[in-house]
Amino acid sequence: MPNDEESVHIKRQFHNMAGFPGIIGCIDGTHIRVACPVKVHNAASYMNRKGYHSLIVQMVCDSSMKITNVVARWPGSSHDSRIFRSSTLRDHLEDGTIRGILLGDNGYACERYLLTPVLRAGTDSERRYNTSHRRTRNITERVFGLLKRGFPCIGVDSRLRCHIETSKAVIVALCVLHNISRDNRDADFPGNDVHALQNDVNIREQNNLRGLAFRRMLIQNHFH
Repeated sequence: MPNDEESVHIKRQFHNMAGFPGIIGCIDGTHIRVACPVKVHNAASYMNRKGYHSLIVQMVCDSSMKITNVVARWPGSSHDSRIFRSSTLRDHLEDGTIRGILLGDNGYACERYLLTPVLRAGTDSERRYNTSHRRTRNITERVFGLLKRGFPCIGVDSRLRCHIETSKAVIVALCVLHNISRDNRDADFPGNDVHALQNDVNIREQNNLRGLAFRRMLIQNHFH
């Protein structure tokens, strides 16, 4: 994740996108197809709800579409919110080691450091908040599109056929290569003009009073 100096720049760039304040990253999970795991004690857990074996990979991206945090070790049946709750990233946000806000979909609980959309927005302020949230968070879909088009071995119609532990290492390595490409602004990097890929979102707003109160205050103060 970015240091304090980098965070200032990232927050400014995110704010320029759609007027959302304080954002240091957007978070989401994406499924990477893998071969049916063998000699793994929890092999059945790699079957996701769409009916194929996968790793579900949590990624955080910044305003320049670089991946600033990746967790690539959870079987495909896992839920985004569980991965985040178990992550070091969440611990650092909770204790203030990392200062800033992530944007995520309603598969996550609303926290003071991870804001989700308002379900059934009833006011103009809530609708403005949701529009800004959606326009900002769309960057995660663009990153997933670039990554999967840029590296066909993890594309929508492909699967990693190596041992599951090797697959985890390959995914992290490809994220590093993606970041190198973003740094170099490679003109020939496949997928630079790719439209956002739509992920399946499990909508279930989880009741977190502290997070909901913070979101309500932000809406009242910034999106009124």
